[in-house]
Amino acid sequence: MKTIIAGNWKMNLTNDEVNDYLNSLNKIKINNDKEVKLFVPSIYLASAKSLNTNNNVSIGCQNMHQEMQGAFTGEISAPMLNSINVDEVLIGHSERREYFNESDVLVNKKVLQALANNIKPTICVGETLEERQGNLTNNVLECQLKEALKEVNPESLTAVTIAYEPLWAIGTGETATSEQAQEACSFIRQVLGKMYGDEIANNVAILYGGSVNNDNFNEIIEQADINGVLVGGASLKIDTFSEMMK
Repeated sequence: MKTIIAGNWKMNLTNDEVNDYLNSLNKIKINNDKEVKLFVPSIYLASAKSLNTNNNVSIGCQNMHQEMQGAFTGEISAPMLNSINVDEVLIGHSERREYFNESDVLVNKKVLQALANNIKPTICVGETLEERQGNLTNNVLECQLKEALKEVNPESLTAVTIAYEPLWAIGTGETATSEQAQEACSFIRQVLGKMYGDEIANNVAILYGGSVNNDNFNEIIEQADINGVLVGGASLKIDTFSEMMK
C-alpha cells in the first residue's frame, strides 16, 4: 500500500496562487511509494485537474451533497464531480461537522452517494478534547465508523479511506503523539475488522490528520496502522509540503 499524502486546502488560495502551486508541483518528482491527494475548493477543481500533469497526484473535492440534483443553492453533486472527472471527495471533516452541523447520518448519505457514483470518499472521524478526557475516544470512533459505513458493502470498502483527525488537534498547533495516533488508528482497524473481516480491514488506508507538519511527519507515518496523513495548513505552501512527497 502506498503512503498517502493528502492536502486539504480548506478555504484558501486565489486562482493565481493555485496556478503557481500546480505548476510547481508538476516539477516535483514524487516518490513512487507515495500517492498525493489534493482536496481543493470546488471553484478550482476543473482548473486543477487541467493543470495537474503528475500521475501520482489526484484532485479531490472537499465536500459534496447527498442528493443527485435539486434546489440546494451553493452545493456540489456527485454528477457534477463525475462531469469533470473528479473521483475523490472528503466527507465528514470536523469543520463540516462543527460549523455546518453535519451528523453521522448525513455523512453516511454522502458516503453512499459518492460510492454509487464511483467517487472515492475519504471519511473523517475523531473525538473532541472533552471526549478524550472522558475516556470516550473509542466509543466515539466506533459510533462514527459504524454510522458512516452503514450499508457499505465489503466490495465498496476498497474505495474508502478513513482519516482520523482528533478535533482538539485541528488547526490548534496541538498534535496527537505518535503513540496516541497509532492507538486510535489501530482501534479503527479493529472496528473495521469486526465489521468486514481482518483481510479487508488490513487493506483499508487509514490516515492521521491534526497539525501535521514536516517536523512530525516521519514519526507519524512510521506507525504500524497509519498509512498516510491528511495535512491542512502545512499543505498550502508547496515548497515545504513537497518535502513529505519525497
